[in-house]
Amino acid sequence: MHALDMAAGTFECSSTLSGAFNNSPDQIQMIVGDTNDIVYFCEDGGSDCGVHGRDDTNNFFSIIDGPGYASETTGLAFDPTNTVMIVSFQSPGVIWQFWREDGKPFDQTTLAIKYH
Repeated sequence: MHALDMAAGTFECSSTLSGAFNNSPDQIQMIVGDTNDIVYFCEDGGSDCGVHGRDDTNNFFSIIDGPGYASETTGLAFDPTNTVMIVSFQSPGVIWQFWREDGKPFDQTTLAIKYH
């Protein structure tokens, strides 16, 4: 994953091959105003593709994992309130909605993140 900070004039490259994430990042999404600057991204293929994230301290983590779906995750989006994340599994062509059990938006304080 490449990160360009135009304000600081820096460029950084880091590997995303870690933990449950074992393919290339694809279709990134950010929530405007998120104080953690989390970059959410789909996984381009694999036997258990999912949605993953990277925060502003370079920690990578998994949001969802899709065992049993042997395709890529696509169409990553958030509803206007940022409380619902929408993603599809390209094959067999299913669309899922995810939300936090505590009802908070995805850009709010997080608990028990499993970093890898």
